[in-house]
Amino acid sequence: MQLNRTSSNPIPVSGPKAPPRMMGSDFPSDPVVDFKTDKFSQFSKATRSRLTGKVEMSVAVNVISLSEIDTVGQRFTCEIVIRAATTNLIRDKIRVKGTEEEVSPKNWEPRLRFLNLLSTTTWERQEKMTEDGELAFKYHVSGTFSEQMELFDFPFDAQDLTFTLSSAIPADKIVMRELQPSIGKDQHRQTSAIQNRNFAESNVYKLADNLRFKEDISDASESTSGVKRPMLAMSMKIQRKPAFHVFNTIVPMMFIVATSLGSFVVPRDETADRLSVSLTILLTTVAFKLQIGDSLPQISYLTLIDEFILSSIAFVILVVLSNAVVSTFSDEFDKLCFMAFAGLWLVMNLAFAFSFWEASKRNDIQHWNRFGRYSGDSTLTEPSKGSLAAQLNQVRDDRDVGI
Repeated sequence: MQLNRTSSNPIPVSGPKAPPRMMGSDFPSDPVVDFKTDKFSQFSKATRSRLTGKVEMSVAVNVISLSEIDTVGQRFTCEIVIRAATTNLIRDKIRVKGTEEEVSPKNWEPRLRFLNLLSTTTWERQEKMTEDGELAFKYHVSGTFSEQMELFDFPFDAQDLTFTLSSAIPADKIVMRELQPSIGKDQHRQTSAIQNRNFAESNVYKLADNLRFKEDISDASESTSGVKRPMLAMSMKIQRKPAFHVFNTIVPMMFIVATSLGSFVVPRDETADRLSVSLTILLTTVAFKLQIGDSLPQISYLTLIDEFILSSIAFVILVVLSNAVVSTFSDEFDKLCFMAFAGLWLVMNLAFAFSFWEASKRNDIQHWNRFGRYSGDSTLTEPSKGSLAAQLNQVRDDRDVGI
């Protein structure tokens, strides 16, 4: 067995150019997959010898730390370790300068890159050749990744934070799949994992316990050469803790709006006094909206909390209009207006309370943890089976249809 540490330039990434790769052996500890062993590949030699169509890359990711999530900037910062191993190069040879050589880290690499990597502070790579002829690569990356945040349910939202891995090798020459758990007593062991203890924003978000994988192929139009590239999206899920916004925005606004009903205590014929009370409440709601603006996402569409605040302001405006004209009607009409507004306030808040509850349940990461306890989801909607047998059957199916 031999262990090599490359000294070449870092693998290309999209976005700003990555800094030169740092050398050293101080990789973070990883109890999930032991890179020092030769057990990285979960495919037998007999299976590998039949897989002659493409280079099979098994990929695992360990999230060491998640330090920053920038909702407004649409990005997140983290430290990860990526492991990739070939599964069918044991008997292959490669032509180098007119001569055939055994495949080794000196003459072949998967040419991996991150499509959504914006900048890096650390980039290290190691590779080795196992005794059975398998190539294994290890990447230690610390950097900032772009992510399209979906904030319609804010502050009861959840986000998928994704690392999109690709290869410069065409899709008809290489395929990347998730590294599956091994068969035996550890068959339920996850090969990819998240170290929750290093989650810096645990007071703001909940972090799911596992990752999900999705295989894809780029469109030919995305390349100047018209070549399709393989892609592997590795996603982790976070759910926002809404308590701060509930007790500092929603509840205060609810009670401020309720005080507008106090204007009906003023006699009906004293229009000026009524308008003075209701207009003061209206100005208070507008000032409150401006005051909390910095703590809300500054995006081009309405979030759930924006809809609540605007509905509350609209309610107060209706009260102001009612107080402006109620003097022309009878006392019975004034009482009916009070009861109607009181009922409307109650129904409005109950409706939003149900919407908040529904959004919270819809984005609950417990669903992600329960149905995604094995990494390896290829659709991001169905749970992974976590079975090597299922993975091998999929490989055979792909071979039969000529993929």
